[in-house]
Amino acid sequence: MNMFNRGEPIVLSCGVTINSHEIDLGMRELKCECGNLHAVVTDVNPLTRFLPDFLVNSLAQVIEVVDSERWGGFGMAHIMGLVIEECPEEVTFFDSKEDGYLGYSALWITEFNSFKLHEMIVELIIEIMEHAVSHSKNEISIQEFEKQMLSFNISEFVEKYREERDLDPEKFSQELF
Repeated sequence: MNMFNRGEPIVLSCGVTINSHEIDLGMRELKCECGNLHAVVTDVNPLTRFLPDFLVNSLAQVIEVVDSERWGGFGMAHIMGLVIEECPEEVTFFDSKEDGYLGYSALWITEFNSFKLHEMIVELIIEIMEHAVSHSKNEISIQEFEKQMLSFNISEFVEKYREERDLDPEKFSQELF
């Protein structure tokens, strides 16, 4: 076996250890030997995996990022950074930039499944939007945003978005054990 096929051990938040080379670019969930499905995200996944194009474009235009040399504009690394801030013990991060075999340079595997991750990302983006609107000092905009958010159901949105994007977990899951 040559050095490019060895991979690195990754200890998941559930305590199970997997090999980095067992995760491929198409995976969205990992069926773990602990019995749970874990969401799998790489830095090359587009934000449109979780958010509509128009919103991704708007966020890219208005959000300035600090480490744009490594990560580019607002993207998956920034979204997953927000998720890690929200639940640091439930997200495993693997920096794979030195392993040219994988096709990605960053990997996140969550303790929870991809549907829950999707809901969390939408909720975090809404919080960002709410914060931005509150700084507008435009009471009409603030009230309109709050009114729209009262009728917005995150779970329903995620379910419908995943149907439209065909994010069937059966298609994107792999059992490693």
